[in-house]
Amino acid sequence: MIGIHSSQKNIGIHNPLEQPTESVDLTPLMDVLFILLVFFLLTSGITQFYTQVQLPQSENLLETTIDHSNTILIEMFAQDQSWKVNEETIHDYDQLKQVLLDLHHSQKNVTFVLAPERTISAERLLQLLNFLASHKMTDVQIINKWGS
Repeated sequence: MIGIHSSQKNIGIHNPLEQPTESVDLTPLMDVLFILLVFFLLTSGITQFYTQVQLPQSENLLETTIDHSNTILIEMFAQDQSWKVNEETIHDYDQLKQVLLDLHHSQKNVTFVLAPERTISAERLLQLLNFLASHKMTDVQIINKWGS
């Protein structure tokens, strides 16, 4: 620590073996700064993304019939990271978004049926659900088998 000895006659000469009489202890200041840092990290606004999902209230609603004439089937495959929209295979996510927007604008009262493989990552499924919700495509169903 840096200190000034009051008995020194010559200011330019300092004996390193002499103990300084005045010093500043920074330990309490560091403790306060650490506590403030932890406080601000814990209370900072963390952005949370969510998608509203309405789940069936009873088991009878789990088996619903789907009108195939006004339905867009989106199959999601885990192995090659691809999608199939009404029998058209798509490998690029931007292309998928454009196809879905075109289909949504061309048809009225359309229902989107998502059929992901069981091994698909939740991140990919939520990414697609967020895209659909952000473009006001709210009639979305998730099934685990198509045609059964």
